[in-house]
Amino acid sequence: MESSRFKVTTEVRRLLALWGGNASRVHAELVQRAAKDPDAPPAPSLSTLHRAIRRDLTRGERAGLKSGEAARRAHDVFGQRPATHRNAVWEGDHKHVPVEVDVEGELATPWVTWFIDCATKAITGAAVTAHAPSRDAVLASLRIAITRSEPFGPVGGLPGQIRVDRGKEFLCRAVTVAMGAFAVPVTDLPAYTPHLKGTIEALNDAVEEMFLVSLPRYTGRQKLAGGALADPDAPPLTYGRGRASSTAGARSDLPPPAAGTTVRR
Repeated sequence: MESSRFKVTTEVRRLLALWGGNASRVHAELVQRAAKDPDAPPAPSLSTLHRAIRRDLTRGERAGLKSGEAARRAHDVFGQRPATHRNAVWEGDHKHVPVEVDVEGELATPWVTWFIDCATKAITGAAVTAHAPSRDAVLASLRIAITRSEPFGPVGGLPGQIRVDRGKEFLCRAVTVAMGAFAVPVTDLPAYTPHLKGTIEALNDAVEEMFLVSLPRYTGRQKLAGGALADPDAPPLTYGRGRASSTAGARSDLPPPAAGTTVRR
């Protein structure tokens, strides 16, 4: 009967959380309880328990019981923001480039600081640094994004607001004063909410999956059985050439954006 089938109760959820989502261990616990207490309900079979878990719990709930809140949130679905006009909102972020490049004879992984227009998906400004990002990278990227005269433009200008994710470099006094002079508010989003600036996060993911993975000395490349890199002697790209062309306003050295994204030239 439908009414008598086993269901995931609050107590079963508690046991799943206790045992890290291990259904076999929860089943053993239920069997042990039934053997000790004659008044306890009979324990279901392991296959019945598995069916109930798949039926009564969502994928996100099962992932959360096994691996925690971060795993559960990976299954969340978020609605799209309403369509808006060009320069209504920009989003800014730092992207750690997982590619070793030659910086004056030493290998280092650079950073990209960039801004994207949420309506047109155009990368309005970007700055590449060999060191961890700081306010100089933010200000340089903003200058490129705001300036529309040659060699920059034609996209860019002044945004209605800028969304950032609590990065201290974006919220430092130099940046907020500079944006305040143009009456551009910088919105500080709550921590651990990448979905609130999904446009720039999608760009960060796409540039790695569609471009960086193809570069020599990509640090996320597949490894051999012993853990060694498959191409340990691959010659690295040089940082100086890319930095010079970036500061000159050229965009040929920057990673390509996601599909539907345009890059200023």
